Amino acid sequence: MIDFQNEVYIVANLNSKLSIRKTGDANASFKSTKPTVSSSWLDIIEDNGSILCVTASFQDKSLRLYKIDMQSLNVNLIATVQQFDEQLIIDPTLLKVEDNYFITYTQIKGNINNGDTKKTNGHYEVVLLESKDLIHWKKISSIVSENTNIEDGFLSYDAGMKSLFFLYEEEVFDHKESAIKIKKSIDGGAHWEKPITLLSATADQEPAAIFSCNEKKYLFYSSDADNLGASYYGAKGYISSFSGSNYRPEQIDVRLKLDDGIILYDVMLHNNKMHFLAQKMRHDAPNVLVHYTVE
Repeated sequence: MIDFQNEVYIVANLNSKLSIRKTGDANASFKSTKPTVSSSWLDIIEDNGSILCVTASFQDKSLRLYKIDMQSLNVNLIATVQQFDEQLIIDPTLLKVEDNYFITYTQIKGNINNGDTKKTNGHYEVVLLESKDLIHWKKISSIVSENTNIEDGFLSYDAGMKSLFFLYEEEVFDHKESAIKIKKSIDGGAHWEKPITLLSATADQEPAAIFSCNEKKYLFYSSDADNLGASYYGAKGYISSFSGSNYRPEQIDVRLKLDDGIILYDVMLHNNKMHFLAQKMRHDAPNVLVHYTVE
């Protein structure tokens, strides 16, 4: 989701295509961009009155950066940031800090999302790129490099601390117990401190967002903590709070008033309302994308 000209828009992958809907219009439906963009994972930011979107795709086997006109839904390709063949690229993130742009992506070599305890895990590496002009990108560092499933990355910047942060999920086997961790860089991403574990691997947990407010951090996520082993189909939405630079736990696993059986994708505050974007899981019907607002 993104706040653009005081309206909340949902930008999503529907049927592997980049699609957009304005939330304020109850009759509005998702519309594909022009031309159609193949997309499996994406991230978006607002930049000087336009929307920038980074997307990775199974079909095109590439990591691409687009500029979107939110009125016409016309898209212009700015750069093909990375091509991939044998290894898969997932979970791109996009961030602007002053005049610098950052992209992260997770590349996987070997078994992808391995859920079989008898098989060897693939190697997951989260790569950080930087650019001044959105066209030329250079690798700054490897944020995470593990033989475990690394997913749902979220790159952010704290202006007060002048530090980059990378939030992610780590699990040994897919759909099993997973930890939510965060890493910090004080030198523009060149080096990263050891990860801090926010939530231990006691359930299958999917991070959606983390916010700072009044010197506290608030983590939003979905988890099957109440239905262990059910994974997405038994997951609910939660919030946990932390204080201090060491993320001292305060309130953990506070239930959000959302549906059961969801994967929480995104959270944002807009005009004193909380907006939640999730996928509702169904055994007997196609999964659906759900948008909630809470006063």
